[in-house]
Amino acid sequence: MNVRQRIPSVVRKQVRAARGYASGMICKRPRHHRFFVLLSGGRRGSNLLIDLLNSHTDFSVDGEILNPHAVPQMLAPRLYLRGCRMRSRCDCYGFKVSVRKLKLQRLEPAAFLRKVIRDGGCIVHLDRTNALRSAISREIAHARGRHVETTENPLQGQSFHIDSNQLVDSVCLRISGRRAETELLKNVPHLSLNYEHDLLWAESHQRTCDRVFRYLDCEIQSVSTTHAKRSPPDLSQVVSNYDEVVTAVRRAGLGQFLNDDEYRNSPASAA
Repeated sequence: MNVRQRIPSVVRKQVRAARGYASGMICKRPRHHRFFVLLSGGRRGSNLLIDLLNSHTDFSVDGEILNPHAVPQMLAPRLYLRGCRMRSRCDCYGFKVSVRKLKLQRLEPAAFLRKVIRDGGCIVHLDRTNALRSAISREIAHARGRHVETTENPLQGQSFHIDSNQLVDSVCLRISGRRAETELLKNVPHLSLNYEHDLLWAESHQRTCDRVFRYLDCEIQSVSTTHAKRSPPDLSQVVSNYDEVVTAVRRAGLGQFLNDDEYRNSPASAA
């Protein structure tokens, strides 16, 4: 057992919070020239995008640093965010936020985004069209206790039973969340990305990151990732009660999400 493993989790979280607060109070000016916020909900490919951007030599992008699991009962979230930003030594710094986590930290989302713009930052919004795929991905990730994959076809030979009623509720929550984000960003300058169009297939990764680099006025570099796609094209291969799920989804009026041809054929194969 290494030293980090011997330190209780609650102590590590308190130290993390203290470092963030201290950096926010001590540092007067950030070391980098650009910063941005990645606004995205769960299971939309944000970890993949962050990994791709971090392969750029001048980028440092954190995950969801406002997550209560990382720093619970945050006393001064704005100061903590400023501290994380100040500690970055890269030319461009970014971090992920979600509307839900902003509210959990008692930050009003619209005011938060407006302040990002006032402070000279940029906003990148990552959406995902297929709420059903997103919800199933979440259920499987929770069942496996693993949210990021680094090997190809990690679910091969595995099958999961998913509560169809709970799944429908999750899909509906994701739909309402997307609508709220659309309304939130209506008058806010931002770059819009979509998982299916911009991240689902590896051949889209460089083009997508080039758009981000241009939006942030950064040098374009080749990108790479250690992440691998989790779900197979045919969900019936990993959902043991797939027929039951299909029936529940159609009964709830969500059948449009069963049309997922974009997950089966890459743009390159179609060409």
